[in-house]
Amino acid sequence: MTERTKQALRNFAAGYNCAQSVYMAYADVAGITQEQAARVSAGFGGGIGRLRDNCGAFSAAVMLCGALEEAGNLPQGRPRVYARVQAVHAAFVERCGTISCAELLRRHPRSEGPTPEERTPAYYASRPCARVILQACRIIEEQMRQ
Repeated sequence: MTERTKQALRNFAAGYNCAQSVYMAYADVAGITQEQAARVSAGFGGGIGRLRDNCGAFSAAVMLCGALEEAGNLPQGRPRVYARVQAVHAAFVERCGTISCAELLRRHPRSEGPTPEERTPAYYASRPCARVILQACRIIEEQMRQ
């Protein structure tokens, strides 16, 4: 397990959402501070704003795809970014079964309101999020080696 992966898991245990936990661990790759990473990725938690849509850890990995491509912000760089996103998606689905937060949590895909649940030992024990964060970090590490 890499130090970044350990940091992402520590971030989650400290109360950050899944997207923040992953994105903060790779903030330097994106060229931003951890505080900026926490702010930028805050809305992606809970399957994007607790809508239980795309998993936040997956969303963070997608955001990092652009950071890994030097020309990712230019039109000619988009095919390489999109190829990375497609590879991240395929790896994520292969390892986690889905990118859907609702499916990962075995819940109905609907908004659960804007207020997150209290972070307790029972909260962490009832979720696959740490395992999903671990897989997202492994996928990002693989992308970084390409």
